[in-house]
Amino acid sequence: MDLFQLKVFLSLASTLNYKRAAEENHISQPAVSYHIKNLETELEVQLLERSKYRTSLTEAGLEFLRYAQQICEQEYLARERLSDISRGKTGRITLAGVQIYLPQISKAAAAFMKAYPEVRVDTMILDGPDLLRSHMFSEYDIYFGVDTMISDNGSYQSRKGPEEYMDLYFPEELEARITMEDWSSFSDIPYISIPQKNSLLYNRTAVIMKDLGYVPGIVHHASSIESILTLVDAGCGISILPSGSCGSRYPHMRSRQILHEYALLPLIISCRKDRNQPVIRSFMESALPGIG
Repeated sequence: MDLFQLKVFLSLASTLNYKRAAEENHISQPAVSYHIKNLETELEVQLLERSKYRTSLTEAGLEFLRYAQQICEQEYLARERLSDISRGKTGRITLAGVQIYLPQISKAAAAFMKAYPEVRVDTMILDGPDLLRSHMFSEYDIYFGVDTMISDNGSYQSRKGPEEYMDLYFPEELEARITMEDWSSFSDIPYISIPQKNSLLYNRTAVIMKDLGYVPGIVHHASSIESILTLVDAGCGISILPSGSCGSRYPHMRSRQILHEYALLPLIISCRKDRNQPVIRSFMESALPGIG
C-alpha cells in the first residue's frame, strides 16, 4: 500500500461519495475505484460496500480507518518536523496542560521561544481526565496540572509552580451588590456554569458554593472559559473562574478573590527525566521562573 491509496480511502470513508473523493484528490471516479480495489486486494479484505443507492464501510473498513488515519497523521508530522529542521528549528519540546493554566503555559512558552528560537514548542490543552491518562502514557515532555492530574509515572519529576486562586466574576454594574461576606445577597443573580467535563473546576466550585451557602440559579452551561467570560462581560450573569482571567478583552467585567481553601489551585509542573533532557532542562531554567 502507499500513502496516496490511504488518502483516497480516508476521503471516501469520510464522504462515502466517490465523486467527492475524486474531487478531493484531483483524480477521476474510476481512479478512486482503482485505488480502493488495489488496497483491498493487498489487504485481502473488503473495506467498502457499494450498492446502487449507498456506499458504506464494512466492519473491516471501520477497523482499518483508525490505522489509516494514524499512518497519514504520522506522515504529515514527519514532513512538518523535517520542514522545521530545514528552517533551522533543530529541537522540539511538547507541553500539555489544563485550560485554567493556559496563561502560565503561554507565558512560559513565549519566554522559552524568545531564548531558544531554534526549538519548536508544541502545546496541547486537555481536560483533567485526559491529562491524567496522557501523563500515564508519557505522551508529552512537560505537563501543567494539579496533583490529582499527575500520575505516579517514574519517568517524570514534578515541582510546584505558583498557586492560582479562583475569583468571583461579575458585570461591572453589579459591583455594589457583590458582598463576599454574604453570598446569599446575590443568589438571585443568574449564574453561568463551567462545563461538567472540566471536572477540576466544576467540583471545586461546587464545594465552594456549598460551604458559602450559595445556591446558584444556573442559566447557562458554557462550553469553555472564554465563552463564560464573554457572557459575564455582556451582563448575562456571574461565575467562578481562576484569577487573572479578567483582561482588556472584557472591559465590563470585574472580579473579587474568593477566600476559601478550595479556591486555591496549586500548579504542579511535571517534566520528563528520560528523554529530550537538555531541551527540557533549558525550558525549566529559562521559562518557568517567569510565570510566578
